[in-house]
Amino acid sequence: MSAKKLLALTLMLIVVAAVHVSAQAVTDVKTLAGKWKGWGTGSSGSAFAIEVQINPDGTYTSQMETGRGTGTFKVADGKITTSGHLSGPNPTDTAAQVTATTKGGKQVLTGQGRSERGPYSFELTRE
Repeated sequence: MSAKKLLALTLMLIVVAAVHVSAQAVTDVKTLAGKWKGWGTGSSGSAFAIEVQINPDGTYTSQMETGRGTGTFKVADGKITTSGHLSGPNPTDTAAQVTATTKGGKQVLTGQGRSERGPYSFELTRE
C-alpha cells in the first residue's frame, strides 16, 4: 500500500472515531443529573458494577456491590471533578477527574482517581 493511501485510510479512521466518541463540554453540573450505570476497576484490577444517581445540585449516591457511597460532582473551569467516598464497610475518601463523552449515541462519564486504597477508574453510561 502506498504511503498516500495509508495516510488517507488513517485519516478516515480518525474522523470516524472522532464522530463515534466525542467529548462533551459540560458547563453546569445540572446537565449530569440522572441515573448512571457502569463498571469500576480498583488497584487489584477486579471490575465491579456501579450505579450512581446524580442530583441536580451535584450530590450523588452510589451503589457498589452491597455498599452505598455519597459525594459531590462539581464543574469548574470546564473540568468535572468528584469528591466523596466509595461504598463498603470502611468508606474511603476519594477524588476523581471526570470526562463526559458520547459513545454510540449515549452519554458516558469516565474517570480516574485515587483513594487511600490506591488508584481506580470507572465508566458510567446514562440510563
